[in-house]
Amino acid sequence: MTMEQNKQVAQDFLHAVGQGDVAAVDKLLADDFTWRVAAAVPESHHPLPAIQTREEFLAGVSGMRDVWVDGLVYRIHGVLADGDKVAIEASGEGSTLGLDFRNRYCFFLELRDGLVAGGREYLDFAYLKAFQARMAERMSQTG
Repeated sequence: MTMEQNKQVAQDFLHAVGQGDVAAVDKLLADDFTWRVAAAVPESHHPLPAIQTREEFLAGVSGMRDVWVDGLVYRIHGVLADGDKVAIEASGEGSTLGLDFRNRYCFFLELRDGLVAGGREYLDFAYLKAFQARMAERMSQTG
C-alpha cells in the first residue's frame, strides 16, 4: 500500500475506535495485533493494561459508548507516514457524566498488508488523572 493509503487506514482506525465501532475496528486489525499504552503502569491509575492483545483491545473498544455519550472524537492535527509506519497527533474529545473531556495524543501505528498490526498510544496522563478525579467526584454527588 502507498503511504497515503496507510495514512487513511490509520485515520479510519482511530475514528472507528473513538466511535466504539467494534466491527469496523475488527476488520482493520491484523490477527496478531497488539496495543501499548505508554506509562500504563499500576501507579498511573490507567484502567487499561500496558500491553493489550487484539481481544483485550476490542473489548475496550466495545465499552467506548458506555463511557462517552457520543463516542470519543479524535481530531487529527497531523499525520506522518514512512512506509508502513504512521504517526498521528490528535486530540480526543468527548463528554461523560456532564463533563467535557479533551486530551492530547500521539499514536504510532504499524501497518502490514493494509491492516493495523500494532500501535502505541501516548497521552497526557496528568490530564487523565485530574479528569478521573472529577468523574469520581461527580459520581459520588449523584450516586
